[in-house]
Amino acid sequence: MMDYLPRSLTYIQYVDNGSGCFYEDRTDNAWLKVFNLEDYYGENIAGFTTHADDTRRTIVFTHDVIQDMPDAPLQTLPATVVQNNMDLMHAAAAFLGGASNKSVPLTIDGLVFLNTVLGLNENVPFNNKGELYGDLWRLLRDADGAPILDSNGCPQPLSASNPGGVVPMEVDETGECIIVPGNEDDVIEVELGRLNVVRVALTNPRVLDRTLYDVINSINASVGLKLDLSGRLAYGVDDGTGNASYYQTVDSPLAGLAMYWALMKWGKLEGDVEIMQDGSWVTQHLAITLDDAVLDAEGLLFLKKGTSTCQGNGGTNCGVGKLPKGPNGSQLFVDYSSFTHTTQDIYGGVNVDFVERQPPGSACGYADQTADIWVRVLGSDPYPDSTKGETGSNIEAFVKQAEDTRNVIQFTHTVIQDPLP
Repeated sequence: MMDYLPRSLTYIQYVDNGSGCFYEDRTDNAWLKVFNLEDYYGENIAGFTTHADDTRRTIVFTHDVIQDMPDAPLQTLPATVVQNNMDLMHAAAAFLGGASNKSVPLTIDGLVFLNTVLGLNENVPFNNKGELYGDLWRLLRDADGAPILDSNGCPQPLSASNPGGVVPMEVDETGECIIVPGNEDDVIEVELGRLNVVRVALTNPRVLDRTLYDVINSINASVGLKLDLSGRLAYGVDDGTGNASYYQTVDSPLAGLAMYWALMKWGKLEGDVEIMQDGSWVTQHLAITLDDAVLDAEGLLFLKKGTSTCQGNGGTNCGVGKLPKGPNGSQLFVDYSSFTHTTQDIYGGVNVDFVERQPPGSACGYADQTADIWVRVLGSDPYPDSTKGETGSNIEAFVKQAEDTRNVIQFTHTVIQDPLP
């Protein structure tokens, strides 16, 4: 513990002393504040592991930012907003946006890559490195997200040096499409951030099955479901009396991907998966056991039953449609053509609570604030804005819903907000 004796740390302390100012900037000795002057000396592996745990404890402290903040219930989207605006496809987009969750935006190219790895796009070729040819670059695409091929039948990478232009391609002696020599550095690579976890599905497809199995078990052990302010799924943790003690978001990237995959494949979260039990692969049918009325009250019955069209089909063949693209229509891409999204419809009029840093000279350094998400978080985003060429439909709109989700998460995860200019 003496390692932390000379170290100091700064933090924000929650206080309730009647002054009306609940947050104070403080600086303290790390050994005192984090470890309460804990006197430990160790050697060998015991000392090594304790040092590692000391690091973990320090990280936990600094990640809290505001110390001793009273617990507050998870803020969620009103049921009326979900019922009126969050259908199955909007939920799928939000779950995917929740899986990305950090600073890397989802793009149309990234979504196409994910769909191909997840098997939602069909007959899109792989190269001999096990990667998706072309979909690691940003490509010229049609309104459905399919690549627009040049006269040689090659995909056309977007140019980094010439906005709106493309990188020239040619066919080599083996018949493969390659970049015209000298232009290799002009492509724009696709970034996935946390969604790179999808690559695990290339070598271990059943990882999604197991993840979805765990998600459904958590749902069935809960007392109800809601969507948090961003649109992520949250389940109520039973307090032992059948009531929710708190709501826990499903925020791991693999879980978000698995739910997206299930909704697109089955049109609901129910279906058959293969998991390992007692050393053997067995088929398990996943079924949500929460009462229909509990789900319907939050506008989330579609997670169990699918859409009304799906229910009319007897609950079968409910997955997303496919669009024939590529040579002779041999490649099938996920069909987003009927999807529409307007940012204000979901987030306008929904409030978020946050702590905001106050200007110098203010009575308090920080203040509790409440504001409209659409205005404060999303900057009164007019999407779709026709003056920017935004259509508000198809794969463009699906990606925008995912991005709206990610941006709201970014805001709520930033504990202290700076005031607007």
